[in-house]
Amino acid sequence: MSSDRSGISLRWIVIWSRDLSVSDMEEVRQPSRKVAEDEVYVKIRASRLLAKSTVVAAVVLGGLLAAAAPASAAVDDTWWIHTTWPSGCSNSNLAAGTVRFVDYGPGAPGGGNNDDYLEIKDNCGDSAGVKAWAWLDGEYLGGKYNGNGANSKVTWDPFGNVKAGQRVGLKVCSVKGNAGTPYNCHSLTVASKDG
Repeated sequence: MSSDRSGISLRWIVIWSRDLSVSDMEEVRQPSRKVAEDEVYVKIRASRLLAKSTVVAAVVLGGLLAAAAPASAAVDDTWWIHTTWPSGCSNSNLAAGTVRFVDYGPGAPGGGNNDDYLEIKDNCGDSAGVKAWAWLDGEYLGGKYNGNGANSKVTWDPFGNVKAGQRVGLKVCSVKGNAGTPYNCHSLTVASKDG
C-alpha cells in the first residue's frame, strides 16, 4: 500500500473514489417511468458524484500541500540586530556588522535547508571583523567570529530547534581579531512566536 508524505493511503482513496463512482452509476441506471423524471434523476446523481469527487480531490490536495509546507510556514520569526555605524566604515549607509536570526532558510552552503540559525555579516571595510554571541532562555551558547572581510557572511547554528515562547538573545560587536576587545556593540532578546 503506497502513501504520500502526509500519511494518507493512496490505495484507500482510489478504492473509495471507485466505490463512489460504481454505486452512483448503478443508481443512475435504475429504470424510471418518465423520460423527464429520468433526466432529472441523472442530473441529480451526476451533481452528487461531482460534489463527492471534488471533496476527495480537495482532501488529497490539502494533505499534499500540508506535507510539503516548510517548518516555518505559520510565522516567520526571522529578525536581526546590527552594530552601531562607525565613522571609519567604507559604506556610511551600513552598520559595521549584522547578526540575523533565520527562522528557516538555506543554512550553511551545501548543508540543505535548516531551522533556526544565525548569519553573521561584516558590512564594513574597516579592517575589523564582526563577532556574535547567542543565548537561549538565558543560557549562554557561545560566540562566533567573522573575520573574512567586508561583505562576507558566516553561518552559525548554536540552537538546534527553537520552540514557541523561547527567548533568543543575540549580541553583535565589531572586533579586531577573535579575541579582540568588542566595540560598536548592540544586543537584543526576542521571544519566538512559533518556533
